[in-house]
Amino acid sequence: MAPQRFHEQFDQIQRSMPDVPLATGPDDSAEFMYEKGVVLVRDGEEARIVEDTVRAHFTAAPDLDQGQVRRAGPQANRSGVTRIRVGDPGEGSRGTDRAVAQALRAVHEREARAGHRMVARNHVVHIAVNACPGDEPVPVPVSEPPNPAAADTAYDPDRAVGVLVVDTGLTHDYRSCALLAHTDGDAQVQECDEQGILQQYVGHGTFIAGLVAAVAPSTDITVRGSLNDAGAVLESEFGEKLFEAVDAGGWPDVLSLSAGTSNGRTDGLLGVENFMRELREQRTLLVAAAGNNGSAPPSGPPPTPTCPAGRTPCCPSAPCAATASPAPASPTTAHG
Repeated sequence: MAPQRFHEQFDQIQRSMPDVPLATGPDDSAEFMYEKGVVLVRDGEEARIVEDTVRAHFTAAPDLDQGQVRRAGPQANRSGVTRIRVGDPGEGSRGTDRAVAQALRAVHEREARAGHRMVARNHVVHIAVNACPGDEPVPVPVSEPPNPAAADTAYDPDRAVGVLVVDTGLTHDYRSCALLAHTDGDAQVQECDEQGILQQYVGHGTFIAGLVAAVAPSTDITVRGSLNDAGAVLESEFGEKLFEAVDAGGWPDVLSLSAGTSNGRTDGLLGVENFMRELREQRTLLVAAAGNNGSAPPSGPPPTPTCPAGRTPCCPSAPCAATASPAPASPTTAHG
């Protein structure tokens, strides 16, 4: 992907998070975005170990400020993660965050002994995934039918599949589309900016609901506006947002999640470990985005989990929206 496209998306997401300085990573490359000067850890004893280890490492390095190392999040919450500040987020450019790089390096030996990751960047999870937004939805001329065309399956209230879409909210006029007759949920908080210009990702949640309704008409769709107007959320908040979405209406048959991010690893996002653990106990299929640019690095939230025989709680979607063709047979169709 062209660097200019990535940085355009960075600017959009930074605008939507004015109080959270962001950086790009890993190191001097531009593969993902994250909260500058902060690392993410599991809460409890592991958080204390990481905090002490990073502070000791910074104390021994004359050019690092150990006074910056402190807890910046709750001691415990349902998502099981907390934030630790390790540097001044106002220092340096978007591509330089030495404090976080050093904090990750400081914990390497501890992680090797523990046999698992203990610390991570606090990534930005967003619907552009690889900061490469697809060009869909493309407006359909009035004289032409929608693409994909709506399946001719009749809606059956007794057998309808429940689909929860975690995305941006519904646009004010979504009920003008007959396909969305069995769709409900959260309204988009703000569709236009102060100049009356439509925000970039407003309508994405409505678009996904329409896609599901088109290929699988016998569905009851709920859209939760868990993401901001740029379709983004911090990883530290993401797990809580997912729990809130399922708590509001119960675990659905299908959970559609367009948001994700790469993180330079293959073991998923720390911020959704607890959610994925609970998902494994449910009869819910998670359809998670795999990105819009066909890149090789895997994207989160989850790696494909190890499941009991006969269970498939996670279905990574097609890696490129431009080449993914939705199949009209099932509401579990993957999307990019």
